[in-house]
Amino acid sequence: MHMLLKIAQTNGRVAILVTNQMQSAPDQVFGSNPIPIGGYIMSYASTYRIPLRRVYPEKFCAKLGISPGHPQLDTDFAIDKRGVVDYIDNQKGYLSV
Repeated sequence: MHMLLKIAQTNGRVAILVTNQMQSAPDQVFGSNPIPIGGYIMSYASTYRIPLRRVYPEKFCAKLGISPGHPQLDTDFAIDKRGVVDYIDNQKGYLSV
């Protein structure tokens, strides 16, 4: 993590993306908060934390959780043959924001 942080700081226009898989806590039955498999050390070295979750098979939600200067917000997106695209609700006929 330190090496990636150093690369991002020396090269001003480089974005570093690190993923950390989450799992449910096996000792909690109800109201389980997911815990990171890679541990919390990855969150300490990260500037932004954006958890992703699947809402429907074709719809995903990204929520900006931790940010130094941006408000918390979420957005919906889809992944199709074109790549990552804005989610369009076919039943409502408009872009879901």
